Amino acid sequence: MFVRVGTALVVVSVVASAAHAQPVSLRIAPPVGETVRMRLDQRVEMSGTTRMAAGDSTATVVTTLLVISRAFVERRERDATVLLTSADSVAAASSGADSLVVADEMRRALMGKRLRLRVAPDGATEVVGRDMDAAPELSALFAQMPATLPNTAIPVGHTWSRVMLAPIDPALGDKTGGGKLDATFRLDSLSKNGESAFVSIVGTLTRPPSSKNGAATLTMSGSMNGGLVIDRRRGWINDARVTYVVRSVLTPATGNGAAAMHFRMKVTQWARVVP
Repeated sequence: MFVRVGTALVVVSVVASAAHAQPVSLRIAPPVGETVRMRLDQRVEMSGTTRMAAGDSTATVVTTLLVISRAFVERRERDATVLLTSADSVAAASSGADSLVVADEMRRALMGKRLRLRVAPDGATEVVGRDMDAAPELSALFAQMPATLPNTAIPVGHTWSRVMLAPIDPALGDKTGGGKLDATFRLDSLSKNGESAFVSIVGTLTRPPSSKNGAATLTMSGSMNGGLVIDRRRGWINDARVTYVVRSVLTPATGNGAAAMHFRMKVTQWARVVP
């Protein structure tokens, strides 16, 4: 009797291990006609320190953003999905000197705005058309979303890498990009029924030193970590948490007497499906 029970347990263990060893697909392809409600919480903490002989001077600004949005799946175009997204509720706050102005501008830029997106199965996103009422900043953000998921089925434990645009330190007012984020993804596990896939993310941020009008040089580096929960049945990312930490130094040109400035930016984002 004990031998049979032990054998049965071994068989069950082997079957479960074999099931998790089977390659699975991770794709973004929600059903046409479905509406998904999402909540985004974002916190940006930006601090700047000027180091002088008399002592360091540090200023910190914290900005928070809460967005409740909807994504309606309009149609399928070849292998991609076309979504109509809209922001239903927006709350913003800032601790800076002009906090009320900043928060109001953020609300105005997002509240009630709509955006039509084409999303590939691997997560690559682009804006469809330019006649919607979305803010240009929102359109630019989504237009730069890179492919993050693998194009082929993978087993648990598999890793893959992606290179994408990195958050750029605003110290020089540089909006042109140039930072590179090397990210490594890993399929950590599956739920018991295989419908949910848990993916971890780690990455490093690099950017070559750059200068503005020859007056100062900016060096920057950083890290990123987070995780995804992918609903394989629905074809959607149910939960995404990412934290970026970016450090930069703005060094003035030799001989102008100005002090170097050290910046630290921490961005925390949590997007998830809500009822």
